[in-house]
Amino acid sequence: MAIRRYYQGVAAAQSGDTGTALARWQSSLDAGLAMPWLLENLATARLQHLTAQLEVDSPFLGMALPMGPLLDDLDIDDRDFDFDDMG
Repeated sequence: MAIRRYYQGVAAAQSGDTGTALARWQSSLDAGLAMPWLLENLATARLQHLTAQLEVDSPFLGMALPMGPLLDDLDIDDRDFDFDDMG
């Protein structure tokens, strides 16, 4: 079923329905389908969603989009990052 939800997300994204694509892909990820193309599609769709929110001057709407599961699967660890070196 997870692979079916993944392809439902692909169809939704191709038709321009990013919200449905995100929901289907997140559901696939939650069901254990952690394939590279799924993670890439999720990241791309989330970026597009957030960009669209910024374009309509509603930056706080994008804050409700959960990023945790994707970041967890990518094994990003910010504990070793030195934030003082950023500027």
